[in-house]
Amino acid sequence: MESTKEKLAKEKIEATWNALKPHLARDAIIVVDEQADLVEVGVQIAADNKQFVENCIKDQTIRKPTQEDIELWEQDQMKLFWMLIVQPFVLVQEPIDA
Repeated sequence: MESTKEKLAKEKIEATWNALKPHLARDAIIVVDEQADLVEVGVQIAADNKQFVENCIKDQTIRKPTQEDIELWEQDQMKLFWMLIVQPFVLVQEPIDA
């Protein structure tokens, strides 16, 4: 049987800012620091590991997008992010080096 980590690793995809905007509209986007392991963060959120999530919020490993983030991203609708859906959240991570 496939582990949650294996499943989420397969579901991690590239997405443009334009494709992510509908998720912003429903306040579902969580920004994951570029130094963090996006899949591991997703695993911990899926497992409802409250202590892990609280620590990540405290140290800004995960956060809601700021108005500054959004304004910057709006300048490049095709900006690429890593994206991982962990219902009801959409985890995003930047940048993807071209």
